[in-house]
Amino acid sequence: WTEFKSADGRFSVTLPGTPKEEVSTQDTNIGKLTVHYFNLQTDLGHYLLTYVDVPKAPATPDDIKAALDSARDQALSTGAHLLIENDISVAGVVGRELLVEQDGLILKARYFFVKERLYQIILAARPATVFNNGKASANPANYTDLFAMVSKKFFDSFKVTG
Repeated sequence: WTEFKSADGRFSVTLPGTPKEEVSTQDTNIGKLTVHYFNLQTDLGHYLLTYVDVPKAPATPDDIKAALDSARDQALSTGAHLLIENDISVAGVVGRELLVEQDGLILKARYFFVKERLYQIILAARPATVFNNGKASANPANYTDLFAMVSKKFFDSFKVTG
């Protein structure tokens, strides 16, 4: 595992390899947005980090909650099944953590707004990699030791640098 830094993205994270960067433009209900993707596929799973700058930063706690709800709803709109949802705070930044099941994969995701920038950090893996019995569960106690260790290392290493 090595530290990966994105100067333009203003973040660093520890990964088990070097991610591939891609950029795309998406039409959204708030206009065209440029999304920056950092992908890394490994035998364990798929590591994905994205960031996107929105036209107006959520300013109040209610605005932040509404923006995080919108990010969650967007993720679930593609047919994902929500298993766990928690409000979290990392280094004083309020965010949301989700565990979802989609297309035969389990995705653990964290979302944060830092001013006008939305960060999404995602680890996707097969159910047998995530859960001791291989079946999707809302109970984190059912995580395999490997998934618990790797996801903690990955998510806890993410830092906003600018």
